[in-house]
Amino acid sequence: MNEQTFEKTLRQEIKQRIKELRPLVDEYHRLVEADEALTKLDRKSKPKRKPSSARRKNSAKRRKERAKQANKQPATMSTALFDPPGGPA
Repeated sequence: MNEQTFEKTLRQEIKQRIKELRPLVDEYHRLVEADEALTKLDRKSKPKRKPSSARRKNSAKRRKERAKQANKQPATMSTALFDPPGGPA
């Protein structure tokens, strides 16, 4: 095989391979764009949170409030749970 024939054959094979791969490359670019668009939507739709220190502060307030409410409940409720059946001993 002479050099010109080899070069021509090689060139044809390369062009054919490019033709085969072009749809896959185009799909790749479409998928990258779609992923970027979804990422932007995710960032916009996420609710903004309070800083974590504020959340901790609020949860501490809730714990204190629950403790106060628990102290206000009558003691008979908790002792009723521990009394044996048939009344206290």
